[in-house]
Amino acid sequence: MRGLSSDFRTLFEGQAMHEKRPALSTSIDDLPVLTEMAGDRWGGDFGPLLADLFAAEDTSLMRALDGSVLAFRNADLRALSANRDLGNLPAPLLTEAFEASVGAESAFKRLAANHVFTMNPPSHGPMRQVFARQFMPNKVDRFRPAAIKATRRILAAASGRPEIDFLTDFSFRLTTGFWGELLGFSQAEVSELNSLVPHVSQAFSFIRTDEQTRLVERRAADYLALVSTGIQRSLDVGPPDYLVEMAAEFENAEVEKPDNIALMLAATLLDGFHTMAFGLTNVVHALLTRPEQWRAVQNDPALVPNAFHEGLRLAPPAVFTQRYALADVEHAGVSIPKGTPVTMFWLAGNRDPDVFPDPDAYDLARPVAGRTTFGGGIHLCPGRSVAKMVIETALAELTSPHIEVTVTGAADQWVPMSSMHELERMPVSIEAR
Repeated sequence: MRGLSSDFRTLFEGQAMHEKRPALSTSIDDLPVLTEMAGDRWGGDFGPLLADLFAAEDTSLMRALDGSVLAFRNADLRALSANRDLGNLPAPLLTEAFEASVGAESAFKRLAANHVFTMNPPSHGPMRQVFARQFMPNKVDRFRPAAIKATRRILAAASGRPEIDFLTDFSFRLTTGFWGELLGFSQAEVSELNSLVPHVSQAFSFIRTDEQTRLVERRAADYLALVSTGIQRSLDVGPPDYLVEMAAEFENAEVEKPDNIALMLAATLLDGFHTMAFGLTNVVHALLTRPEQWRAVQNDPALVPNAFHEGLRLAPPAVFTQRYALADVEHAGVSIPKGTPVTMFWLAGNRDPDVFPDPDAYDLARPVAGRTTFGGGIHLCPGRSVAKMVIETALAELTSPHIEVTVTGAADQWVPMSSMHELERMPVSIEAR
């Protein structure tokens, strides 16, 4: 669950500034202050903003006006990821804006509360494993036929049309079709998901009107009802083996947990629908805007995994997530008190020049090590392997000799002021040769 606390939202409304850090720092108050960021800098390719951040060589962690801590250097992100005293941002803090607009009985708050990514010990580990164990690297190949089927169905529907928006007409349809196939959803249910998921994803925008928040709230309620009901139906009528194993592990877990497995899976799979869609779009965008790289992958399918990793290094779908100090934490000489939010700026970690030479360049031969695309530590994305499999499956189909993909309009505008790295539009045509 990738969201933004309401207090943190105020940091993105002006011009980026920070003060130099003292030689020694013992408390958050001693950190350099990131006072504000302008909307035109929090988006796009983040290049100017990151150049400013990394230019201050003696600056590690930073402080925001609300008292939260910002980690942006690769080494700090990786070290903090491994610290078990940094947990997930609790759902009540994540959903403050929704409560303010729609009241305490918020459907989005209910969704967040049942999402694995807002749980903390002792529930977090066992509940995370319920999901993660079924999508380990050695298990995802059993889901590849569903990914191929969904990809080819969408390719057939898109081929010959003068123009489609790749994100809405291809990527979202692929993720909803893929998960719908695994969960036994009808085509009508998959179509409904296509209309719901993009609206629920607006929850990750920094700036919404009350009316927009209420729309997200209504769509979140519809999404949670549709997906949890569909999962429960699959469990009742003869579920696939992986759902049987999930349900058994859920029931046997002796920790506080959601009311049922269907509710937890529905909430957690929201990321499976929208983050995977953004990831696929960003990987394809990185190649299509570099025609020589697209041709390289066409000529050598073995480069598909390289294209996946490098595309998401430059444009990971999650710009950042927020962690939460479950106890007092000491890092790099800084004392982070219990209860402090810590913002993990993953995109910046992927562009750290200390780890990635020429960090803004696209390099298919770049080593994979050191990337922060999927977070790290005990919070490493549990769906990363299935996301990799689905995106690579789609990319292999799109770059095959019998498919031609052409950019048909401007595809360089990123949604501003969001915790997700999402293109506003990516117009393409797809032709089967």
